[in-house]
Amino acid sequence: MHVLSAAVAAGTIGIGVVAMASPGWAASGPADMSSQACRLAAWGPTVDAKDIHGRAGRGGCASGNSVNYLWARVYRDINNWPDALRGEAVARHVTNGWVDVSGPCGPRASYYAQASDSRGNAVETRHVFVC
Repeated sequence: MHVLSAAVAAGTIGIGVVAMASPGWAASGPADMSSQACRLAAWGPTVDAKDIHGRAGRGGCASGNSVNYLWARVYRDINNWPDALRGEAVARHVTNGWVDVSGPCGPRASYYAQASDSRGNAVETRHVFVC
């Protein structure tokens, strides 16, 4: 029983260390993507006078490793309800590149950008309170 507890504790410590580690590309932008391993990323959201903007990108992918679709979406976060889609854009047959999206901003609320592809991968940005 003590062996099992030690193994569980060791696994918990190992997971904690891995979860706290941050990859070097975590703070990079679209210009840095080509030198990284193939990955999907989302940027934003940013706000101008009346619109909210986001970006979805894919980079570091080998020739022939393309996705049929790359979507960029901007959402308004609504607690305990499906989030409201504020804007959507799509690019087809993408190996490395990005797509920008914008939509109306308002009311003042929490918003985020999401990147997804036709393989079922999806990532989202932090949620920011804007508009």
